[in-house]
Order: sequence, then structure tokens, then C-alpha cells
Amino acid sequence: MRRRVANINGQAYLKNLITTICDINNQKNNMKKTLTTLLCICSLAILQNCGSSKNATKKPVAVSFEKDVMPIIQLRCTPCHFPPDGRKKPLNNYDAVKANIDDILTRVRLPHNDSRFMPWKEKKPALSDSMINVLVEWQKQNMLQ
Repeated sequence: MRRRVANINGQAYLKNLITTICDINNQKNNMKKTLTTLLCICSLAILQNCGSSKNATKKPVAVSFEKDVMPIIQLRCTPCHFPPDGRKKPLNNYDAVKANIDDILTRVRLPHNDSRFMPWKEKKPALSDSMINVLVEWQKQNMLQ
């Protein structure tokens, strides 16, 4: 009889122990899920704020003719548009480029096989997108000298 009681008590003890271990595991899993969720939410909030603060403090860079535009014109438009060797419409100074900026932007954006595309007939490499963007920004900023 004692053995049977001890056996029943031992089984009950093991059952309670297993139940307790399972409960602890469930609590740990729930805690892990909760902590993971909180970590994700905090990370997203931090990343969102970091991105928006950079955009809020970022000021447009002023584009000037002498510093930004003229080097592009000299690099891609010489010698054809620079007197005395150039025989095309001169683009060798601020007033000339300012007066022709619409035409310049139109022609550098044309397909390369278009007869009006500049620089003409591969005498010089085409303007890169970043060079074109400098010219566009200069025009948007009222063409500072």
C-alpha cells in the first residue's frame, strides 16, 4: 500500500513538475514575443524620426554659374561654342548661357541619335545625369552668377 501511495505521489509530483515547466516555457515564449514586438516598434520609431530630421535640416545647395555651371560648359561645349575657335553660338560667359539655358537643357536631353543632340556627333561625351541636374537646379534657383 505504501508503495502504491508513494507511486501515486511521485506521478502527481512529476505531472505537476511537467506542467510547471510547460507554464514557464509558455511565459518565456510570451515574454520573448512581447520584447521582440516592443523592440521592432521602438526601432521603427527611431528610424522614422532619424530620416525625417535629416530631411528637415537639409537645405538646398546654392548652384552658381562660376562654381558649378561654367566648368560643365567648358568641359562639354569647347571648342565649338567658345570663341575664337568655336563657330557655333557662343556659350563662353554668364549672359550667353543664361539666355540659352532652355535650349541647352532641351538639346542635352534629346536621344543621342537626334541630329540636334549636344554635344554634337560624339565630339565630346554626353552630359551625365548629375551634370544635367546641376543645370536644372541652376535654372530653378534663378541662375545665380
